[in-house]
Order: sequence, then structure tokens, then C-alpha cells
Amino acid sequence: MTKTKLLHGTRTDRTKPATLPADPWNELSDRILTTLRSANSMTASEIAHAVGVDPRKVQEALIDLDDQERVHMRNGWYALSASERAKRG
Repeated sequence: MTKTKLLHGTRTDRTKPATLPADPWNELSDRILTTLRSANSMTASEIAHAVGVDPRKVQEALIDLDDQERVHMRNGWYALSASERAKRG
């Protein structure tokens, strides 16, 4: 039995070793970028449906990705930026 340190106390976990949890925000961003790579462009609701995450969280992640110039939004449609497409192949 291991104890995982959390922000507010500890949690006993019988199945997993004590490790830092993956950053869920980066994981969501990666899932969004992967989804957009396979499509020309998608709306935020289509992306939320494709990745299976609450639309509000997806919208927040898309705004951050737009601020980082990894995606671009035009008329409600999101697409990978040219630099992100080149980076992802």
C-alpha cells in the first residue's frame, strides 16, 4: 500500500505506486492537437465530443492553445497552426 501526496492531504492507493500525476491540462491539449491533426477544422463542440471531455474545459484549452499560436480559430472553426502542422508531420 502506498500513499500519494496530494495538494490537500494524502490518499491511500493500493494499486499504483506513489508518483506525481500527469498534468491533465497538457494531456487534454495533446488530445485536442491529435484530434485536429486528423481533421481539416472542427468546432469546439465537435472537438469536445471527439475527445470525450466537458465542452467548457475544451474551450478553455482551445483558448490557451490559440494564445500559444498552436491552433487558430476562424468563424468558430479551429485548425492547427501552420507551425504546429509542420511540427506534427
